[in-house]
Amino acid sequence: MMAGTTLRPETLLQGVGALGSLPTTWLAIRDTVERPGATTAEIAAAVSRDPDLVVRVLRMANSAMYGLSRRVETIAQAVALLGTRQMCDLALACSVVERFQGVPAHLLDMGAFWRHAIATAIASRSISARRGEANPERMFAIGLLHDVGRLIFALRMPEALAGCLDRVRTGEVLAGDAERAAFGFDHARMGEVLLETWRLPATMARAVGNHHAMLTGSGHAIESATVHVADLVCHGLEYGPAGSAGALPALVPAGWDLCGLGPKDLTGLASEVDLAVDDICAALMEPVT
Repeated sequence: MMAGTTLRPETLLQGVGALGSLPTTWLAIRDTVERPGATTAEIAAAVSRDPDLVVRVLRMANSAMYGLSRRVETIAQAVALLGTRQMCDLALACSVVERFQGVPAHLLDMGAFWRHAIATAIASRSISARRGEANPERMFAIGLLHDVGRLIFALRMPEALAGCLDRVRTGEVLAGDAERAAFGFDHARMGEVLLETWRLPATMARAVGNHHAMLTGSGHAIESATVHVADLVCHGLEYGPAGSAGALPALVPAGWDLCGLGPKDLTGLASEVDLAVDDICAALMEPVT
């Protein structure tokens, strides 16, 4: 950022093209799910308009993360077994990964980036399920999206991001501090504005924006806390994102307390991430043939 200028997240988003909106197929799925009286057949039909999405959703439904007793063969079965809102959030997760193309390979290892995002999504879902939430897939989607702001930096200001990553790798500063020095805001804030631009629920946007600061007065504290804890757990399990070597943000104790976790829960979280991460990476990242 040049001296004397003020960069805003909204400014960076002006040059992202198709990234500025979500796929029309997913928007149609959301509209169908939210329409009173929508049937399973109607929701399945909305998903089925995108053949690649069908394949990825079925891969997800048959993954170790769900451990269903029988194989899911159709989208209608997936909706019936998983639920309508869950299907909407799964479809969102499947749609988002494909939106980010063209990130310079020398800057970010996208395989490692998405592996960390997916691990955090699985851990977020697990924490949510342990609290007995009706739709833990909502937290899966938020966890998957928690670092997407860094991809906007990579696409729009790669040289500045490269400088940030160099400082982080040396242990000189935390990633958020380096980003704020370079851009005036960090990747969490950048991601929050992207989700707002996509018109996703405020709950999701605020959770992404607060996943490091974990602002308990935000009105979405439990979501922020869930992603905050899941992110740090996955760092501890060495599912770290590309360029993350160096100091890590500290755990905010209030976040752990809000999640209602005990020391014994760490073992279960680790097992669930390890069990499912390869399946989910394949479902979301491998080409559809």
